[in-house]
Amino acid sequence: MMLCRFLFRNFRSYKDEAILDMQAAGISEFSDSLLGGFRDKRTFLPVAVIYGPNGGGKSNVLKALSALASIVQAPLSLLDRKSGTAPNPYQNAPFSFDELSRKDASYFEVFFRVHESEYRYAISIGENGIESESLYKKAIGGRKIALIFDRNGNSAEYGAGLKLFANLPLNPEMPLLSFLAIATNIDPVKEAAGWFKGLISVSYNLEESDRFFQESGERTKRIVLSILNAMDIAITDYAYDDEKKRVILKRTVNGKEYNIPFANESEGTKKLIGFLPQVITALNEGRIVLIDELDAKLHPKLIKNIILLFKNPQINKKRAQLIFTSHDLATMRNDVFRRDEIWFAEKNQQGASMLYSLYDIYDEKNRHIESSAEFGAQYLEGRYGADPYLKKIKEWEN
Repeated sequence: MMLCRFLFRNFRSYKDEAILDMQAAGISEFSDSLLGGFRDKRTFLPVAVIYGPNGGGKSNVLKALSALASIVQAPLSLLDRKSGTAPNPYQNAPFSFDELSRKDASYFEVFFRVHESEYRYAISIGENGIESESLYKKAIGGRKIALIFDRNGNSAEYGAGLKLFANLPLNPEMPLLSFLAIATNIDPVKEAAGWFKGLISVSYNLEESDRFFQESGERTKRIVLSILNAMDIAITDYAYDDEKKRVILKRTVNGKEYNIPFANESEGTKKLIGFLPQVITALNEGRIVLIDELDAKLHPKLIKNIILLFKNPQINKKRAQLIFTSHDLATMRNDVFRRDEIWFAEKNQQGASMLYSLYDIYDEKNRHIESSAEFGAQYLEGRYGADPYLKKIKEWEN
């Protein structure tokens, strides 16, 4: 699964259209880290980081993509549980600072790839439920675009294999994609719904981590230990204590092994181990990971190592992608990121967030920011916008 481009508008702090584009720009840096191997020769970014001030809209980009995924996933997850009735997974959250937007629908659109196909899925949701929804598909490298379905209000047009649903009443609270994934076994529907199910939104759920460490086999254990040791966290082994229901980490000091309860580790180590299973799952299965505030409680060296896992083609063989927010300027460097992998979120005078990449910024001579630039230093000087804190503090002190 591969995210190509995500577009949304009228969601939380975003009034106007915002686009997170994972298609690689035509620049040379880190070209060996790009995700490719497709028939059309297009390449995509393995990582994207969003910087900006508190309240600028960084987290809302991830929340928008997570909201879209939950809209599709909720009915499917309910089917897995085989009980209850389908809830409305989406709480209407339009832009709040003008009357027209508050009454208008939120819109989400995503282009993604599964195997040899590229899909475009779009949905518009207002106060009274789903107003429009569509799914289209084309073969990668092909030109013909196939209609899967196109829903408008209470009616829908269907593509091949779905004509029998033409007179079906539509539920305004259930996505048609979700319903068709439950009711049919048609490949495009299964692939599209499965893509949303494959998104991983990191929650730092320690119970899930306990289950991961309890169930992981020897191969997974080797991967975990090699990653931790590469990050200078000297853990030689781990085990799950069934009696005390907790993870025990093993450290070797002066040739002697010690058992250390997970609870005694630093907050940074606990956080890292808390989401590392989800990162490993993404790398093993080629999935997309969303992490809000990756830098919180983590040393910049750990953050860099996590990023480089996704940028290493020998490790990231399944085309996994990492999308995260951060305040950490120590990793805003040209030896960590390409220019098109760095994004900024900030609010305008009307209180609406804007999203743009470093590659979208031009200098005083109308040229792209140089790949050799000191990204973090220039950001603090105010050249990139997004309200750099230290510049404001210095101006206030003067």
